[in-house]
Amino acid sequence: MTIVQGDEGCIIFRYDRNTSKYYGFCIDSSGNYEFIAKDQNDNNVTTLRNGSSSAINQGLSQMNTVGVIAKGSELTMYINGHYVLVVNDNAYSSGSIGVGASENTNSTEVAFSNAQVWML
Repeated sequence: MTIVQGDEGCIIFRYDRNTSKYYGFCIDSSGNYEFIAKDQNDNNVTTLRNGSSSAINQGLSQMNTVGVIAKGSELTMYINGHYVLVVNDNAYSSGSIGVGASENTNSTEVAFSNAQVWML
């Protein structure tokens, strides 16, 4: 994930296309992360955890490898091979995976490459 300009890049997982519910793990170019859950109401995004990590390569045009292990209710996040956080949440148990950009205050462009998905 490389933030070219703007705010945040995200991994979206356990996305349900019928209800638009999903989890998202997002990072920004200042070294911050946010783990969210979105319900089917576009205005209801809940931040489950947030913080900062020295594992994030800061600045625009810096590449970061972001990983998620979703095994049952245990959701573990990694950045550049470093453990960042674990959340236990069973609101969403299955769905699709994808990537995205989040515009909080600025027009945002994020480039993604070499995405890989494994079944555990």
